[in-house]
Amino acid sequence: MTENTAGSILSIGNISVDVIIPYGRAKQALAAVERGESTGQADSLYATMQPGGTASNSAATMAQLGCPVVLGGTIGGDMYGDFLIRAMQQRGVDCRHVGRQGGTFLCLTVLDEEGERVMLPLQVPGQQSGWDLPVDIPPTGWSWVFVNGVGSEDRGFAQKVGPFVRACRQAGAKVALDLNLRAELFGYSAQRRAIFEELIQLSDVVFGSGSDEVCTVTGQKTLAAAALALAQNGGAAVVRDGTGPVLLAQNDTLEQFAVQPVQQVRNKVGAGDCFDGAFLAALYHGRTLKQAVAWGNDCAADAISRPGYLNIRRPE
Repeated sequence: MTENTAGSILSIGNISVDVIIPYGRAKQALAAVERGESTGQADSLYATMQPGGTASNSAATMAQLGCPVVLGGTIGGDMYGDFLIRAMQQRGVDCRHVGRQGGTFLCLTVLDEEGERVMLPLQVPGQQSGWDLPVDIPPTGWSWVFVNGVGSEDRGFAQKVGPFVRACRQAGAKVALDLNLRAELFGYSAQRRAIFEELIQLSDVVFGSGSDEVCTVTGQKTLAAAALALAQNGGAAVVRDGTGPVLLAQNDTLEQFAVQPVQQVRNKVGAGDCFDGAFLAALYHGRTLKQAVAWGNDCAADAISRPGYLNIRRPE
C-alpha cells in the first residue's frame, strides 16, 4: 500500500475513562502484611484513572505514530471528560468531533495478580454511553475510518454507524472494524448480528480477539476458520488471542505471526487497542499487511512493558 495523504484517520466508537483497580496487587500486599513483611507498595495500590475505550486508545496510538487522527464520539461535560480530552490532545489527537454532554462513561477495570482484567461499566446518573455519533462529523475527506464499540442495538451509535460508514466508504475512505463484541454485556441478538454483518461487509480490515468473539460472530469453531470467514468479503482479518500467534487472513490464505515476548509486564490495559492503532498506522504509512502485524506486535509489547498510558515508540 502506498502513502495515503488524502485525509486524516477518523476513529469512532467507544470513548470512556477507565478506573484501574489493582485488586491482585492489593491482595498480595495484604497477605505480605499478615506474614509480617513490609511491602513498600503503598503508592502502587491506589486506584488510578486513564483514558479508555478502543476509539480513544487506538487514536492515541496512531497519533503518536505520526498519523493525523480525529476522534469522534460523545463524552460527558464533566471533569472526567476534561481529563480524557486533555490526554488525547497531549498525544496529538484532534478532538473537534467529540461531543460533550451529560456524564462521562466510566469503566471499572479490575486487575488480578497476573494483570488480567475484568471490565465493569459503572452506572452513573446522566452518563453518556460513550458510543454516540455526533451529527457534525462529515462522511467525506477521510483516508481511513476506524469503527468499534458497537454496543446494544438500541443505542444511538449502533443505529447510525452503518449508514455513516457506508457513506464514508462511498466517499473513498477505507474502513477498519474492531468487533469488540462484549456479548457478556450486550448479548448478540438478531438485530445486533445484522449490524455487525453489514459493517464486516463494508470493512477492508476486521480485527477480532479470542474465540468467544470471533467464533460467536462467524459461527465457526476455531480461530483459524473464523479468521478466514471474516476475510470472505475480500478484505483482511486480523485475529489475536493473548500470547498466542496473531492470525492474518486474506484471499483464502492464513498466516501466523508469533507475538513478541515481554520479560516484565507492567500494564496490559489497552494493549489490544494499541495493536489496532499501530497496525492501521503502518498501513497509513504505506507498509504491507505483514509489516502492519509486526508494527502491532512491537507497539503492543512496548506498551505493556512500561508503566503509564500507552507511551508509544515508532517501530524501526
